[in-house]
Amino acid sequence: LGVDASINTWNFTITLNLPEADINGLVAEFVVFPGASVSIGGVPQISGTTPNDFTQPLIYTITSEDGQQSVDWVVTITNQSIVAGIFEQDHDALVALYNATDGANWTNKAGWLEEGVDAEDWYGISVGQNRVTYISLSANNLSGAMPGEMGNLSALLDLNLYNNQLSNNIPLEIGNLIALQYLNLGVNQLSGTIPVEIGNLT
Repeated sequence: LGVDASINTWNFTITLNLPEADINGLVAEFVVFPGASVSIGGVPQISGTTPNDFTQPLIYTITSEDGQQSVDWVVTITNQSIVAGIFEQDHDALVALYNATDGANWTNKAGWLEEGVDAEDWYGISVGQNRVTYISLSANNLSGAMPGEMGNLSALLDLNLYNNQLSNNIPLEIGNLIALQYLNLGVNQLSGTIPVEIGNLT
């Protein structure tokens, strides 16, 4: 299996993608300082022995031998297939955006949906660790409604669709973009109220 992994020692997170793997009962192997203990939700963990369901992020608590110090590591494992260099769910969201906003008539659609071209080389797209992180398609003649599938871009940091011809309501699924830091939908023909779900964003 191909493994895409990231370890962040600043915020104590570990993320892995095991394409198409069964992650319902994975057994983790780890090494800690002598005497230290590892647990999940108070349940002791034994390296190479204890199985866990990784369909949701798990918090591993490492406690020193004297019990005076502990640290929590958040471990997230996914089993997404990789399409055009990104998670399949991200790829499907970009395809939905292209199709819903008349991508064939965009001002610049270089690379988009071209066979053999990874998404990081699609105009207006930036990628990090197989996830879409930036979409910048301002003034690019997008027309139509934003698709709800965009809510699956859970690693997206920046969404800039300023100055296009987007119409209809902002999809409620926009509230699923939990990593989003910048959103610009100005100078479009959007209607309806701003979804309260946008309040979920960072």
